[in-house]
Amino acid sequence: NTEMTALKKRENQYKALTETVPVGVAEVDEDLGIVFANPLFNAYCGGDGSEADQSRMLRKLTEANSAFPGQACKFETIVQGLGNQPRTVIVISSGWLDLGDKSRSATVSLIDISQMTELQRINEEVSRLNRELAANVSKLAEAKDEIVKKGRMEQLGQLTATVAHELRNPLGAVRTSAFLLERKLKDKGLGVESQIERINKGIMRCDNIISQLLDFSRSKQLQCQSGDLDEWLTGVVEEEAKKLPAQITVELALGL
Repeated sequence: NTEMTALKKRENQYKALTETVPVGVAEVDEDLGIVFANPLFNAYCGGDGSEADQSRMLRKLTEANSAFPGQACKFETIVQGLGNQPRTVIVISSGWLDLGDKSRSATVSLIDISQMTELQRINEEVSRLNRELAANVSKLAEAKDEIVKKGRMEQLGQLTATVAHELRNPLGAVRTSAFLLERKLKDKGLGVESQIERINKGIMRCDNIISQLLDFSRSKQLQCQSGDLDEWLTGVVEEEAKKLPAQITVELALGL
């Protein structure tokens, strides 16, 4: 009759549709038998899509989720047909549906997400490489700054050594001249002793500044040794206290 013809037509259309979609589709009855399976579902089962292959697939899915297939459910698992690579799939079951003739069946879909999982893994790997690259670029920039700083310090050392050499030569001549003047003018009563003393102090001051510049420009290796910090600090404070006016009293309390 017309109703049966329309029903058969819709069934054929459904089967034709399931053969073209990129989803494994099967209809499972209450005895866990496959009423219908599209080619992709059979491919997931492995083998040639025989009843034994289909039964093996259903047992595996039932083991993965106890609610399958009678209850509506959705879960992720790995399937592997005979001779095929493992595939990560999302399994969707409609649960038992009443067909109207006192029988029930469930529509089962298998959606392959292996490519999505692989893409996610690749994205994570790319993100990790980007983080490593950023860290390496930062280290490279720090190393570059350190090299530039070291180069500038070397240039400063060379410049300081040159300046010190150029200053100490005329400074030596001034020191020698001051010494000769002091000897020749001694006991002459000219009253220039204070001026000669100022010259000598100025020479010593300039010489100390040059020595400090040379010490600053040289790279010296630290020579560390253990010692009594309280004893050292006491000596420093006592030495500095001698330079203070008598009205000033210094008290030192250590070990607090």
